[in-house]
Amino acid sequence: MHRPGNRINPGLRSAVRTHHATGPSALVPLLDGATAGWHTAFAERLRGPLDPAALRAALDAVAARQDVLRYRIVQGAGIVDPPGPVPLHDDLADIATRHFDPAQRLWRAALHRTGPDEHVLAFVGHRAVFDERTQALLYAELAAAYDGHRLPPLPTGFAQYVAWRTGRRGPADLLWWSTHLDGVPTRLDLPADATGTRPGPTGHADTVLDPATTAGIAGLARSFGAAPAAVLLAALGVVLARLAGQADLLVGTPMVGPRSPAFEPLLGGLVDIAPLRLRPDPASTFANQVRQVRDELLEALAHPTVGPVPATQVLFEVVDAEAPALELPGVTAEPVPLPVPTPVDLSLRCVPQGHQLQLAAAYDADRYRPERITALLAAFGNVLAEAVRSPGRPVTEFALRPDDQPAPDRDQTVVDALGRRAAVGELGEIVARWAGGWLGTGRPGRYRPDGTVEPAGTVPPGQPDPASVRALETGRR
Repeated sequence: MHRPGNRINPGLRSAVRTHHATGPSALVPLLDGATAGWHTAFAERLRGPLDPAALRAALDAVAARQDVLRYRIVQGAGIVDPPGPVPLHDDLADIATRHFDPAQRLWRAALHRTGPDEHVLAFVGHRAVFDERTQALLYAELAAAYDGHRLPPLPTGFAQYVAWRTGRRGPADLLWWSTHLDGVPTRLDLPADATGTRPGPTGHADTVLDPATTAGIAGLARSFGAAPAAVLLAALGVVLARLAGQADLLVGTPMVGPRSPAFEPLLGGLVDIAPLRLRPDPASTFANQVRQVRDELLEALAHPTVGPVPATQVLFEVVDAEAPALELPGVTAEPVPLPVPTPVDLSLRCVPQGHQLQLAAAYDADRYRPERITALLAAFGNVLAEAVRSPGRPVTEFALRPDDQPAPDRDQTVVDALGRRAAVGELGEIVARWAGGWLGTGRPGRYRPDGTVEPAGTVPPGQPDPASVRALETGRR
């Protein structure tokens, strides 16, 4: 992984030649095989008389049916191993964070016995192998095989899918993305607590939206003929733009485009990461923001990504359904959280939980302290709550932080030029004393601990000395 501006490409990054069992070759897109941070993981606590031997046999049957589970990359060439026993580890320690060796399997499974008739079954896969639709399909096939059903061979394989997908992407798509992303900033300058050249450990935080806000998001989306993702992304764009002082930014998000029914039963990385260009306008209403994001999503769906795409520092994902259940005969299964690292500075997932919506963040813990991410999630939730209540208001009127939410800085707050509380490192507007009063300069800056402001950009000629001015926050907190 690399630091912002040169991070791994969350899109499909490199192509390697594969030799399929039936003979044809195809291009298999893979992310960096050794990247620990681009994983999908899920686990279940199993209670009841589990048959470990039957479970091993079921895993073997699923891997025999799904050829992508037998892919390896050796000296730049893709190899599909013949069906055989699947290693089933018994140690859960760092299973979700260990690097994958491309020359070995790009996924792993573990079964750990925690007590009499109690086990934890865990799966971790590189995103080239597992995507968000993997869990339901894998659980269904594993349960069928465990119950003694034969899994028939699939009529097509992953190499055929990649060849089909490659064939439906053309010069027009490349031209659209090139034009659409021309001039977009490659860096998102979010307030951070530290800088460095190497990514640190991943921290995790989450919050839950109340049922009223969750229902309001769905209702607002319907009123604009959009998916809930459009509302969520619009609110996220407002928050990121306010914190970073940018009106033009990129957020990566998984996109599932049209697909031939022949490929529906396949495991594998069938989802692209699209770099969405968000341009929040503080003077515009939230309703207009939703329309713009809706159109951005539709255009991205209509133009599959082709070739390398700009790296993003923020990934955003909406999970469409609650986690599937693993139904093994005589055994009850309960999901177990299995956090994975983030390949970028900040990853956000929106996960349904009954009548509520969980906002979950994974972040570079060397760059951001927990308090800052907690405040960001609170801001996200607060903007969503205000947006569903008053979508016709300009977004500049939305508060980033509820009244009872502390500022995400070590000293909590400073006092600005007008005696108002402000958060160290957060964005404000530079003001100066002109003709006996305070006058906004229209330039963004970040609060210092002494209440003065560090300009976020260069000082235009004729403007006051930045050392002599103080900050007035833009909009309400």
